[in-house]
Amino acid sequence: MSVAFIFPGQGSQAVGMGKDLADNFAAAREVFEQADDALEFPLAAMCFEGNEEDLQLTANTQPAILATSVAAYRAIEAPVVMLSSSGWAWTNSSLRDTGEITG
Repeated sequence: MSVAFIFPGQGSQAVGMGKDLADNFAAAREVFEQADDALEFPLAAMCFEGNEEDLQLTANTQPAILATSVAAYRAIEAPVVMLSSSGWAWTNSSLRDTGEITG
């Protein structure tokens, strides 16, 4: 089975984009840290809490959208485990008994 992801382009940027991902997924947070290092300016801060005018500049918009898109992809790849009251656990790759996960 093939899977395709479609990510947004210029014009979809908004202050606050990617913040929930970075707050909740270490893999997504790492993407923003890597982008900050590579660009030598705080792209994450601009995305999360910057001003709209700065984010609208193409020189900022393009890396911001790329970083947010990669962060979203990395969050999808991150291991996820949810436990149900019936004793089953779901991960993003399988359904198994919680005893197998914790045992």
